[in-house]
Amino acid sequence: MNWLSRCQPSSVNEGVWTTCITAMGEAFENTIYHAKGASGAVTPTRIEVTITTYMIQIQIWDSGPGFNFEQHMKTLPKSVPLYVERGRGLWIINQTVDYLNYSQTANQLNCFTIQKNRFPSDESVDENKSTYQ
Repeated sequence: MNWLSRCQPSSVNEGVWTTCITAMGEAFENTIYHAKGASGAVTPTRIEVTITTYMIQIQIWDSGPGFNFEQHMKTLPKSVPLYVERGRGLWIINQTVDYLNYSQTANQLNCFTIQKNRFPSDESVDENKSTYQ
């Protein structure tokens, strides 16, 4: 995620940016690991980062087999031991971002969406946005 670190706008708080990079790294690693499916074939993955006045949105797109997000979220533990090597990515993301969603489009694309508010109590939407791909 080194490329995203270099894209930090000067107007974005360091802590918010670090949280976004961490969440995106966890989501991207999960996508790469799970998108292969049973075949083991690598699937194309696209990352979109949108920065508005009020929030940062990260979308990770892939064409892997997908999973039942709602069911997985219901089974997340209250805490995760630090020493485990796998299985804590979604938990970390859920603990650090303001909005988390996963959906599949009609043409079988998966989209993992993460949003982090730039200011703690702000839930506004801004039409003046920049998107990086």
